[in-house]
Amino acid sequence: MTTLPCDELGRVTRVYASGYNRTRVHDGRLVRGESRCLLVNFNGAISASRTITSVTWRCADPSVVVMSNARIQAGARSVAVDVRANLPCDTAVKCEATLDNSERYMQLIRLAVMDSPWFADETAASGPATLTSP
Repeated sequence: MTTLPCDELGRVTRVYASGYNRTRVHDGRLVRGESRCLLVNFNGAISASRTITSVTWRCADPSVVVMSNARIQAGARSVAVDVRANLPCDTAVKCEATLDNSERYMQLIRLAVMDSPWFADETAASGPATLTSP
């Protein structure tokens, strides 16, 4: 299976890690049933000579957001995971990127899933709490 690069518009699913504000938590909103790519770009947080060798994604409540397909993007400076908004609630996602020199950088994301009460809802599911690539 060929994985397409994460090429999303807007800042809802694209997170820019900061080298100066490491405590920043990115906020994103999804509509229940929506599936999209969540991308973290580490260009502003790591040296130009560094690359990402592995990534681990952790979800505080995998029944709110279902994760799949963790990956390192081309160029090894950003990472992505596919998420599906499952239950109306908030949850936290932590991205742990390991660099080629064994340093580890974290990015925290808070995702809010909004309900669509006017429509019959999809089947609820639960996903993994942790995904790693490679």
